[in-house]
Amino acid sequence: MVMMDRLVASFAHVSALIVTASLSVPAAAQDTPAGEVRAERPSDETPAETSTEEAAVSQEAEATAFVQRLLDDAEAALTEEDTSDAARLSAFQNVLRDGLALEALSKFIISRGAYDAMSDEQRARYDRAFPDYITQQYAEQFDGVLGNPLEITETKPFRKDIFVRTRFVRSDGPPLNVDWRTRAFSNESRKLIDIVVNGASIMSVKRSEFAAFIEANGVDALLTEIEKALPDTVAVGATAGAETADAAAADEETDPEAPASDSDDGDG
Repeated sequence: MVMMDRLVASFAHVSALIVTASLSVPAAAQDTPAGEVRAERPSDETPAETSTEEAAVSQEAEATAFVQRLLDDAEAALTEEDTSDAARLSAFQNVLRDGLALEALSKFIISRGAYDAMSDEQRARYDRAFPDYITQQYAEQFDGVLGNPLEITETKPFRKDIFVRTRFVRSDGPPLNVDWRTRAFSNESRKLIDIVVNGASIMSVKRSEFAAFIEANGVDALLTEIEKALPDTVAVGATAGAETADAAAADEETDPEAPASDSDDGDG
């Protein structure tokens, strides 16, 4: 909880407004008198436009269901009884491994240029350590937040992604707005590519941290720090391609630009 509160406090200055898209409701069809020939009324929407809108609604529903399922699984992992805190966090990490687009995120956070500049040995070390490292970071940050009452307040399409906004109600602090940025990959799997807390992109923050550390200390030092952060009980050996996204989609960097989120109400 302390780690999450620090994260929120660090970005309390991030404030903007989500513009909610309005949906137009077609007027109800009028009754035709008996025996009168029904005239075709011109429609403002072409079949193609209607089909596109229906597809967009379907995608938003799919994204909402994906996030709800992930949150349910995460809460179940973190609230399991008769198990240790370490076991609960490990179970939560497994939920995140399934939900995050790990390969795409691994390239984005360190930057594609830095990744390509690594030696084969350095890339192998990074690919082995990254999945456990990033899921551990999230598990620690959201422990104490998940399990609080929450509501899904809206979905917001943005380019090829869909943001699902949630609000966590906390008894010991103001509500916490968390936006889950989802993307459907070409193999029809939907994954998380970012988590935005009260307007602050966690992935962009981590990318900035990595860039500053590499500039000051070099890639080898960063790899050592990542490996040191992993507990001895974690088996460093999973590949970063766990999300089964196709290579082209994974190589594309996650765009840090996002629709402006609601104000920082709830970040104190």
